[in-house]
Parts: sequence; C-alpha cells; structure tokens
Amino acid sequence: MTANSPLSRRSVAACSFAIATICALSACSPQESKAPVAAEGSNESAAANNAVNNASTTSASMTSASTTSAPLAASTARRIEIARFGYDVASMIPTEGNVRDQAKAQEWCVAAMISLGDPRGAEEMANSMRTWRRAACYADIGLAYARAGETAKASEFADRALKSLPEWLDWQQERIRVKVAQVYVVLGESGRADELAKGVGESEIGKVEAVEATKADEAEFDARLAEIEAWLATGNFDLARNALDVSEALYGRFVKDSVRRAKIEDVVRRLNARVPFDIRVSSLLELARTASKSGDAAHARELVAEAKAEFAKAKWLPEDFVTQMALLGTGEFEAGEPDAARKTLDEAVVYFQTNRDSIVDIFRGAPLRLVAKGYATLGDQAKAREIFALAINEGAINSNARPRAEDLAAASADLATTGVEPGEELWARMAEIRAGLRAPW
Repeated sequence: MTANSPLSRRSVAACSFAIATICALSACSPQESKAPVAAEGSNESAAANNAVNNASTTSASMTSASTTSAPLAASTARRIEIARFGYDVASMIPTEGNVRDQAKAQEWCVAAMISLGDPRGAEEMANSMRTWRRAACYADIGLAYARAGETAKASEFADRALKSLPEWLDWQQERIRVKVAQVYVVLGESGRADELAKGVGESEIGKVEAVEATKADEAEFDARLAEIEAWLATGNFDLARNALDVSEALYGRFVKDSVRRAKIEDVVRRLNARVPFDIRVSSLLELARTASKSGDAAHARELVAEAKAEFAKAKWLPEDFVTQMALLGTGEFEAGEPDAARKTLDEAVVYFQTNRDSIVDIFRGAPLRLVAKGYATLGDQAKAREIFALAINEGAINSNARPRAEDLAAASADLATTGVEPGEELWARMAEIRAGLRAPW
C-alpha cells in the first residue's frame, strides 16, 4: 500500500447506558471480505444463479415499494429484533472452513446490541462465538460498562476476556489484551492497563494511548504530543496510523483550546502525508466532527473542505468512490451543511448506478450501506430505507451463500444502529434471503 492509493478492498437496558455506549464499538463496524465464486455447472450453482437473477429483477421494485408503507423509525425493541436477526444470519455460516468469517459477522451484531444499550443481549450473542472474537466482545462489553460507570460489571467482563487468553494465538492475545487495557484506562486503573499493553506490536500499540488521551489534562499535553511526534519520525505506517488515532482523541480533549488545537491539526496534516488518501479523509472528517460537536461549525466546515480536497487528489475504485462520497456527505451534514450533504449523497447514488456493473457484486453492498447511513444521519428515513433495500438486494446476488450471509448480517446491524425501520416488504425480502442461504458457501 502506498500513500497515494486508497485502502485495499476490504432485554433493553437503561437509556443512560445506551447513550454512554453508542460509540463503544466503532472499530467493529461491518466490512466486506472477498469470496470465491461457485464452480459453474453445478446444480447448487445453477440454483443460486436463479436466485441471483430474481434478486436483480426485484431490486428496483423493492427499493421503491419499501418507502411507501410502515413507520420510518424503529423502536428500540424492534432494533434489537433486527440485530438478533443479523446474528442468526451470521451464525448460519458453517464453522468448517468459515469460522473466522462467521465470528466477524457475529461481532458486528454484538456491536449493534451494545450501541443499543442491551449488554445482556450482546453477552448472549458473544457466549456462542467460537473464536478469539468472543473474548474481544467480552472486552467491548466491559468497555461499554466502564463508560457507563458500572465498575463491577466492567471488571467482570474484563476478567472473562482475559481468562481465555491461553486458547489463542499471540496476535489474537495482543488484540484482546489491548481491548481489556482500554477498559482499565476508563476505570482509572492505568497501572493495570500499562501492564496489559506492555510488549504489544506496532499495529496495536496506540490503541490504549488513544483512550488515555481522552482523559489527558493540560499538564500531560506536551508529553502526549511529543510521543506522537516520535512515532511520526519513525516513518512506520502502523505507528503513523496509531498516532492519528491518538491525535484525534487528544483533539477531542483540547478542541476548545485554540493553541493546542492548532498544534494537533498541524501534526495530523504531517501524519496524513504518510498514509493513504482514505485515511487522510477519515482523519480530517473526525476532526471536523469533533469541532462541530464543540460548537465551532465554521471550523468544521473548513476541515470538511480540506477532506474533500484530499479526496479529489486520488483516483478511486468505483466502490471506494461511493464510500468516500458517503462519508463526505455525512461530514457535510455534521458541519451544518444539510443541502450540500444531500447533494453529495445523491451524487453517490447516481455514481453507483452509473458504475454498478464495474463493481464486483460482493463489493456493492458496503458502500451503499454507508450512503443509507448518511441519509439516516440527515433524518431522511425514507431515503435511507430505499438505499438499504438496494444494498440488501445487491448483497444477495453472489452465487455463494457466505458473502450473501455476510452482507445481510451487516445490513441488519446497520439497520439496527441507525434505527431505520425496514418495513413489511423489505423485512420479508430479508427473511427470503436468509431462507435461501445454503451450499455452496
């Protein structure tokens, strides 16, 4: 990967808990994975191809019909039902030969349950997972409890995550340890956190520091910034990526301090010179989001404009172009530019429709879901439902069941977290896709 290329393809609890945990698992958002196509000529492949043709012909009618009835926003109970549906779909992926894909898709739905304030439901899901991601999910549940101020429950889930460490490979243990360390940072047990994070690899080293940065006081600022500068000086990509995470967290802590804010923005721009364009856009949009939340919409708009300038410098694959447009449109809305945001999202839809056939089918769903989430952020639930329907039907086209299951699980998680009610017809379509999940996987 070079700096000039886009990133490679890739029970309801109390309301206070839901608010505290809504961003607990941003790292667990659904992502796509490549899958082989079925061998031509097999009966199973022919049956799957028939289903593909049906999905293609019904996609247009589904997207229009799905907006004509049913409430636009889902209740919390309904959102939990949708997340559970997604988990059931993910669990249909056979463990033999596909256990990693199954666990990854299950994890998206666990993250959705946590964001909805249902840690018990998230725990029930995690209990049946078969890979190291089970322990990672326990740690994520613990982090959500820690952020909600429930110390005993946070410690309980941190311990549960650590108990399984001997079962996993070294790199998997590192990821679990780092997640648990984040729990202890929030709990104020920095010594325990440092011990857990000791010796982790470069790809993980900044994740604990990013959480620590959210709690940094003025006396720590210079030391934190010096650490970021040291990572930048190494020229190491992983350290530069982690330095961006720490910088973004530190920015949130000092966004109202104009002098310190400027210093962080300066280092972010220099770090951005070391990373691909999609990460540049993401980092600038994160700063813009933070500035907007602090009440400085004007500066947020400046940062969004900077992100758009970085986007314009790169040549994107069609699916990545749609992805970036969706993120930029959402960023424009968060910076107080709803008209510009809608225009950008509308352009993303048109671009997808124009370039659809040049996008491999397994890569169509993810960017469309981001566009749908963008419309949901705008408050246009009807348009969000329409694009979710398009994404779900595009995700049902591949002749192999595993990518179809992954797409449907991801869409379910996104519907749940955005609160977009699928409506009777789309819900029936989702059930139909689930019923058709069978070999070849």
